[in-house]
Formats: sequence, C-alpha cells, structure tokens
Amino acid sequence: MAKAVRRIKSFNFKRKVSALKRTNSRLPRIIAVMSKEFFRDSFRNQGFTDRSLVKWQQRKPNKKNEGRAILIKSGRLSKIQILKASWKFIKVGTLLPYGAFHNQGLGRLPKRQFIGRSRVLTTMIRREIKTEYNKVVRA
Repeated sequence: MAKAVRRIKSFNFKRKVSALKRTNSRLPRIIAVMSKEFFRDSFRNQGFTDRSLVKWQQRKPNKKNEGRAILIKSGRLSKIQILKASWKFIKVGTLLPYGAFHNQGLGRLPKRQFIGRSRVLTTMIRREIKTEYNKVVRA
C-alpha cells in the first residue's frame, strides 16, 4: 500500500520581501487615487463626508443657475488632481485659486467643503492597506 504524501508549500522569503517592496511602492499611488475619487464624490453627493454626509448650503434661486448642481459651472473645480504621492505625504486637490474659497468659505461665500480630513476616507485607506499587505502575506 502506498503512503499518502503530504506536500508542504515552501516559503520563499526573497519572493515575499520582493512582493512587500512592490506593495510599498504602489500603496501611495493607490491611496492617492482613492482619495481623489472620494473627494470627487463630494461633487456628486453635493456635500462633504467626514463621519457622515453634510450637504452643502443651497444657492439662492436664480434662473440662469436653475437645475445646475452646486459648485458645477464649468466642471473644472471638480477635477481633483493627485499633486504628490509618496510615503511622506499624499497631496490631492485643485490648483484653482477659488477652490480654497469655496472649501473654507470666505466672507459672504458659504463654506461648501469638498476636500479635507475625513474619518470615512481614513477607514477606507486603513482597510485598503490591510488588504494589500494581506495579499502578500497569504500568497
């Protein structure tokens, strides 16, 4: 009678280290893309999400703005860009000078935040980091 042979998967340390390095180099870009899309969603949702969605203040009724979404005229402001993605920091935003005025509010201009710190985004980023590293460890 033949004995059953159990195969043990060999552990290749060099391959794991190499995979971890690839993951480390990709993660800042992955996080930057996630952040960019999250902040673009502010324009789709017509509000900013920190713990929950806070809708933007409605604009005064005006015939020429009727039916148009808030902060959408040309669409340029909603084109959030990845400005820097490294392990030191990730910077996404808009280069349009009036973006900061809308985001923070200024004088009579109401605050309509579309970018900033978000607990929901932070949770999403943590999950993604964990998922990416688990892929390497479990592979």
